[in-house]
Amino acid sequence: MNRKIVINLILMILAIACAVPLHASTITSPSCSESDVASAIALAANGDTVVIPSCPLGVTWTSALSITKGITLIGQGAGNTVITDSTTKGDSNCQGVTPLIRVNLSSNVFVRISGLTINGLPAVNNCGESAQHISISGSTHQFRVDHITFNLGVTGVNPVDDSWGVIDHNTFNDAADKFPVLVQHNSWQGVGNFGDNSWAQPDTLGQARAVFIEDNTFNYPSTIFPTGCFDTEAGGRLVFRYNTGCPFVGMHGLESSGRLRSGRQYEIYNNTFTAQVNSLQNMYTGVFLRGGTGMIFNNSFNDIPGSPYLTLVQVNNYRDSNNAWAPWGRNYDGTGCDGRSDFDTNIGGVYLTGTYNGAGGAIEILTDTTRNWTPNQWVGYSAINTTKGWGSAINSSTATTITTGYAQQGTAHSWTSGDGYEIRKAYPCADQIGRGPGQLLSGYIQTPVGPVNQALDPLYAWLNNHNGTNQAAVTTNNAHIAPNRDFYDWTPSFNGSSGVGSGPLSARPASCTPNVAYWATDTNTLYQCSSPNNWTAYYTPYTYPHPLINGSGDNTPPTVSITLQ
Repeated sequence: MNRKIVINLILMILAIACAVPLHASTITSPSCSESDVASAIALAANGDTVVIPSCPLGVTWTSALSITKGITLIGQGAGNTVITDSTTKGDSNCQGVTPLIRVNLSSNVFVRISGLTINGLPAVNNCGESAQHISISGSTHQFRVDHITFNLGVTGVNPVDDSWGVIDHNTFNDAADKFPVLVQHNSWQGVGNFGDNSWAQPDTLGQARAVFIEDNTFNYPSTIFPTGCFDTEAGGRLVFRYNTGCPFVGMHGLESSGRLRSGRQYEIYNNTFTAQVNSLQNMYTGVFLRGGTGMIFNNSFNDIPGSPYLTLVQVNNYRDSNNAWAPWGRNYDGTGCDGRSDFDTNIGGVYLTGTYNGAGGAIEILTDTTRNWTPNQWVGYSAINTTKGWGSAINSSTATTITTGYAQQGTAHSWTSGDGYEIRKAYPCADQIGRGPGQLLSGYIQTPVGPVNQALDPLYAWLNNHNGTNQAAVTTNNAHIAPNRDFYDWTPSFNGSSGVGSGPLSARPASCTPNVAYWATDTNTLYQCSSPNNWTAYYTPYTYPHPLINGSGDNTPPTVSITLQ
């Protein structure tokens, strides 16, 4: 080869090398200070790793660390890299909160935060639920938060917008009055706000499209009733699996967060729940749900002395009884699901009107001695006090009395002689348990006005055990939520007519009633009766461990690697 050709080849290789950016670099911060770490991040590009050195005595950060690139931020392991979160956690109205680490990504790139201890300071004015240590916003579907010890002062991790990924192998300590994880998919697929689009789109059960909370440990030393290990609202979609030490998980529904929608879907399985000593001297439930749909299976609920689980899973609809939870009601006034709301499915108008003539001050009992009703003929309807404006679902009735559900938040409903009443009916209620995709709403003043027309999308539960014994898990005290319609629960003597069965696929009954289900233990699949005597594969859990979890999760900083491509 002549010299000219060799020179040209060398020049071409150098030109290519100069044109292609370096990547997969490791940048080590000179210290644990927020300013040094921020400077290291400023030097990084997508795919790089930023290492925080050891600082076991801890440092305090007073301003948020911003991550807007697809990087790995890794410390030397919990107990070795220790950071105290002293950022602003809200004014008297819990406004102006600042996270310790703020991730905001407009593209789908991998981002990881790992190998730290985060010490939280108590939030002022009970803002612990609205402030965060780590917030993740934007549109990445590849975030990972792992191997961090959170000594919580506020919410631990708060994914919002259209972000999803995995939160794994963390330890969450002392979660009284704050959530380890709060999931809010307010802008699902990058569309709209408040969770509206999540409620307009199909389920993603058994898919990657959710926030996965797996293989975490929860410690609750407080003796007050614990805050849930997760909370979700604003159309949140999550999977909670293979976690230990959690006493209780819960969520918000349509009724409690203003314009925000209910949580949309949840998969809760293969967890070990352990009761916690608390001021009630019991655990009234382990899973507390207020809307949406999901799968709850293979969980263990274990009592401790002096704190038994009274129920395992409670499904509620707070809008059965209303106390002005605006804007979800008639003319946005906050009336409940009582036949008057603009967004529920109202049935039949006014069925009956009359006047209360019982004793003054009666709580939740309407009396009209001029009537001769058939016992319980009004169960499933709602009674409206037209004088005072409130309404509530009817739980039972006699010849002359109607008993309504107790107001689950706010003041109990009372009757005064001469109060007018009417009977109405609604079903289903917007965003209630057992409902899925429906009308897309938009705007702070939600439009279009009218029933959201959400599809029937039942909740399924099976093989949950209490102190080692499998049992039906789901209970409700709400008139709008019914078994074998809005939810289906495990039955040991399953024949295909109701509930959920389990066993090998070969033992599945040939006949079935629509919407009942069967969990095949040998195929790891839930089959739903899609039409009379016709079984269809309906749900299979997503890959475990989550694919974003690599190897053993070792937190040793990676070897410096600079490569050309």
